Amino acid sequence: MLQLCVIDDELEEALRIQAMLTELLGKRGESADISVYQAARTFLDSFTQGQYDIIFLDIQMPGMDGMACAQEIRRRDSSVILIFITSMVQYAVQGYRVEATDYLVKPVEPALLAHSLHRALKHLNKCHKLTVRSSDGLHSLNADDLLYVEAVNHRVILHTASKSIYCPQTMASIEAQLQGFGFFRCHQGFLVNMRQIQHVDGNDLFIADRAVPISKYRHREFMQELTAYWGKTL
Repeated sequence: MLQLCVIDDELEEALRIQAMLTELLGKRGESADISVYQAARTFLDSFTQGQYDIIFLDIQMPGMDGMACAQEIRRRDSSVILIFITSMVQYAVQGYRVEATDYLVKPVEPALLAHSLHRALKHLNKCHKLTVRSSDGLHSLNADDLLYVEAVNHRVILHTASKSIYCPQTMASIEAQLQGFGFFRCHQGFLVNMRQIQHVDGNDLFIADRAVPISKYRHREFMQELTAYWGKTL
């Protein structure tokens, strides 16, 4: 489920945007939890990295304005998609500093919101985030950076090029989060990132020079999936 947020001091407009987003996502066959805040400070009091996929942010608000809020958001989360809501287009230049994806002019029109949402979701699908909890806190990872997932003793280990994260979750729950993003369960204990595979040698595949076993029961299906995936990327 997508996690979205609308921050606008005008409650009526915020709720209207929330309703339009719910309708637009419903037409796409997707669901979302859409939070609404009327004040930037209140939002920031509870905001953490990886909490939201997309944030719709009004620029002109009393107290802390949207631009200052965006700067704080970026200090905590470098990948969340920011879409500004404004009645003054001159703020667009400042938006580049916080890597805003788009701008919507008030009052927000459904067609323009649909276009902006489509762009955001397209970007989100390319940069899918995986959020997991370990003993040392919450981690937000780009799926592209994940090499493979390993199941060991009723927990999973997420392997990247630079670190390994131990999580008290099931392989099935991780696999569900990564469904549709180029991952394959090549073995009961291994879920691999197809784009990271270097080569295959017999019953082993190699990722970052690490050998990962391929189950004899899944070998044929794996080779079919890998051939199809590599064909798409050529």
